[in-house]
Amino acid sequence: MGTNKVHKQNIQVKEKGKFLTILSKYKMHIAAFLIPIAVMTVLYAIRHVYPFGDRSYMRMDFYHQYAPFMKEFARKLKEGDSLFYAFDNGLGVNYWAHYAYYLASPLNWIYRFVPNDMVVEVMNFTMVFRSGVAGLAFFLFLSKRYLKENWMMVAFSLFYGASSYYLAYSCNIIWNDCYALFPLVVLGVEELVRGKSGKWYAIAMGICAISNFYLAVIVGLFAICRLLSVPKKESLFVKL
Repeated sequence: MGTNKVHKQNIQVKEKGKFLTILSKYKMHIAAFLIPIAVMTVLYAIRHVYPFGDRSYMRMDFYHQYAPFMKEFARKLKEGDSLFYAFDNGLGVNYWAHYAYYLASPLNWIYRFVPNDMVVEVMNFTMVFRSGVAGLAFFLFLSKRYLKENWMMVAFSLFYGASSYYLAYSCNIIWNDCYALFPLVVLGVEELVRGKSGKWYAIAMGICAISNFYLAVIVGLFAICRLLSVPKKESLFVKL
């Protein structure tokens, strides 16, 4: 019995050591993700947004479009209704087009498991979560672009993840995925220019295109302009 107890303690010590090693290795990545979330959380607390009060962040199109659309999407997921057609507007509408523009973010499928009276609160949470994703994405861009990591990069990641643009327009939740992943698209383009793998571009741009094709067009135009700006002798198209 004593041997087994010592063995279990050794395993726990090793697991704790591995965890601390991982934590130390990725401390800047974790900070780049958590600090923008902390800033958004403080702002929610100041404004008494749930769970710090009885308010929710619903302004402009969030109130008139996104919240009602998301509640209807959540209902369809739970009740198994068609995602191609809806009969509750006039004589019916093409719900697939509606889904493609407003509701196609992969993150939205979590609403299948969200209670009806908590949909808006979870939408508020996803806005905070995406600010962390944006901060982490920007840190990954900087660290891989300049092949080093430092706390100044974490600070600049905060400037992106909790920028005034995001704070002002995060209520347009259909744009948030593209904003959060834009640094990874840029990283992918930069790696393509240097003749490296295009995996970052393919993954990030693919999610952007699925999430919101409207903003994905703008992101894609940026990528094209960056590729066209490469000197002809270094052009990716010449290599291909």
